[in-house]
Amino acid sequence: MFKRLMQTCSIRCWITLLGFIFLTSHGGFAGAEELGAQGNVNDVPATEVHGHGAVNDVIVHVDGDPITRGDILRRIRDAKGDIDPSKMEADAWQRIVQTATKSEIIDKLFLKAARSENMEVDPEKLDMSINQTRDILGIQDATEEEFKAHVKEKMLVEKYKARLIKDITVDDEEVKEYYEENMDALGRPDRVHLELLVMDEAVDAEALFERLKKGEDFEKVAREKANHENASIERRFSWTTYSVMPESVGPQLKEGKTGDIIEPFLVKDKYFILKILEKRQAGNAGLDEVEDQIRESLKREKETSTILSWYESKVSDHKIEYAKVP
Repeated sequence: MFKRLMQTCSIRCWITLLGFIFLTSHGGFAGAEELGAQGNVNDVPATEVHGHGAVNDVIVHVDGDPITRGDILRRIRDAKGDIDPSKMEADAWQRIVQTATKSEIIDKLFLKAARSENMEVDPEKLDMSINQTRDILGIQDATEEEFKAHVKEKMLVEKYKARLIKDITVDDEEVKEYYEENMDALGRPDRVHLELLVMDEAVDAEALFERLKKGEDFEKVAREKANHENASIERRFSWTTYSVMPESVGPQLKEGKTGDIIEPFLVKDKYFILKILEKRQAGNAGLDEVEDQIRESLKREKETSTILSWYESKVSDHKIEYAKVP
């Protein structure tokens, strides 16, 4: 049923490029390469331009509303960072531009749909978003009113989009089916299952470590209030590989035994205390190790399919005219 997801190239392209479709105020969810190649009269036109043109050029009108090259390049930047088209294959850059352009069109249609249903944005959330996003969006020269209108539009897009996909779920049977069909592709290197305490620097990590070594329970310690009003203690579980751990910790985990507790270490501004729960050698990953990732991938595919279906059902109701090649 979902076997196509595990085609190595396509799944990675989907997850990377459908970020264009699911961007939340220019920063967001996940995606798919097929978005720029659906094959209908409203598809983004091919381009031979291998680089950036004038950012103020209008590329396409949606019911008369313009989408500029700058809008498209901003979406690409926010999804993929500062990439240099001159260092990419022309076809690869073209697909990215096409995907971003269609995603901008879909956002325009979301906005029109939201307005047609008189959806509103909470004023407090709008003010909060304005304060958080001016630098992120890279809009420094707009007036306060223009910027507020821009942020409000983005919030309406996300509100409509969220409603469209809010009931999408993935049940346990779907996860199990995907796992069984793709078990051989879900390989893992040597790995270790950890119970962790993550705490602020204000917590006396050494004192907690001594208590844990004497047999106190991680859960009990995590429930206690820290010795500083701004500090916190969080309990987590994680499967991980030795290579991603700090240089001083990886060998301890590799040589350690089940039940061993690793003394506190600092990463940035957080202390970590680790307990080894289980170790597994390289081989196929167990369902418990990859269940969350599978569920998220399948959910993203369903969200993508829902949005594309919505787009295909609505696009013929609107006038979409290309003024330039992207």
